[in-house]
Formats: sequence, C-alpha cells, structure tokens
Amino acid sequence: MTRPLPDRLSSLARAGLAAVLALLLASCGPGTGGTGTGPDISFSSVGPVLGIGPAAPGGTTCAACTRADLRLQEGRIELLVPCGRFVFLGQWDAESAQLALPGSFEPRGGSAVPAVLHLQFNTAAGRSEQVSLRVAGAAGTLLVDPHVLVRRQEAAGADICRP
Repeated sequence: MTRPLPDRLSSLARAGLAAVLALLLASCGPGTGGTGTGPDISFSSVGPVLGIGPAAPGGTTCAACTRADLRLQEGRIELLVPCGRFVFLGQWDAESAQLALPGSFEPRGGSAVPAVLHLQFNTAAGRSEQVSLRVAGAAGTLLVDPHVLVRRQEAAGADICRP
C-alpha cells in the first residue's frame, strides 16, 4: 500500500526541518563564533599587590607580589591572589555591574572555607574595563582586601607570585 503524496511530502519536510535545526544549533558551538563558550574575561592588578589577605584563615598573610588575577568564564569565576584563591561555580550575570558570589577561599597551605566574592564593575561585567573586588568570609571577616583590577586582553595567570 502506498501513502498519498501529501503524507510523503510532509515526512520529507519534517526531516529537512530537523536537519536545518541541527545545523543551526551546531553553528553556535565553541570555535564557530557563536555563543557556545560564553564569556572568558580576565582582569589583573597593575603593579604590586600590597596587603591582600591579612585576615586569611590560618594566619596566612601576603607580601607584595607581581599581580592578582580574576577570570570570569561561563559557569566559573576564579580569583588568584598571592595568599590563595577564590572559586565560584555557577551562573552569573554578565550584564550586571555588581555581583556577590558565594564560593570558597583556599588559602595557601590551608583548607578551603566558605566565602563571598564581591565585585563592583564600572559598567556591565561583560564590557567593564575595571573591577573593584573584595572577599569576605564568615561573619564578614575580610579574606582579601579591596583591590582594583583592570581588564586584560591575554589569558590570566603566568606571573602571579606564590610564597
């Protein structure tokens, strides 16, 4: 038994539409110029970082160092400072000028503790040229002193000092 022509054309049209949608979705993936990877933004301090982390858990203190780095990616934000690092995992708003992100701060040689990274951008986070930050622990104790970082074009990281 053969199917009527309109039914055969309808099946062909659905298959063609599915193929077009699959191609469109693939064109938005990483490396294609689409939005598949989300933002990848780096900020760094300019010059020495002084006085970061005087209240870090375990009595860790930081000396003057080359740089502090902040990297914002889709689903992850990481701050590297001479006395440790802060990590936030989750979604964040690239259009917001102010963020308070719960995560953990891991001091050099110590165990991670719950903390909040406070970020204040001069415009929307995704377009900002600078950010003011601080990291607070339980009961508001300061883990990373307020500091201003500027946007970088290259990837973060290579010359952060480690005690």
